[in-house]
Amino acid sequence: MNELLLAADGAAKEGLLWILVLLLVCFSAVHAGRLALLGWRAVKGASQGGSYEKQEDKPEKNEKPEKKPSPQGDEKHGEDEKQPAPVYLLVEKKRVKKKPKYEEPKRIDLKE
Repeated sequence: MNELLLAADGAAKEGLLWILVLLLVCFSAVHAGRLALLGWRAVKGASQGGSYEKQEDKPEKNEKPEKKPSPQGDEKHGEDEKQPAPVYLLVEKKRVKKKPKYEEPKRIDLKE
């Protein structure tokens, strides 16, 4: 590398210097942006719930606790329990390319 720097004239050294400066500027800009995003998310989370946890992780105060099944009522008729709705999946049939049917080759008689 020293041979390259010694052999290069002033313009090449200046270009190399500007490339290194540009690399450092881009590196610091990307990391500053990522840190700003992390800080913004932290402030946003702190202003909404007072902690850094996601809102979905904490149960709401308005939510009722789940009912525990009583040991006496093992046989329920389904009035209290909600049956999940059936899930229907749309399945497309795979289209198969039709294979061509080849006829038997025609015989050509050549007369000499």
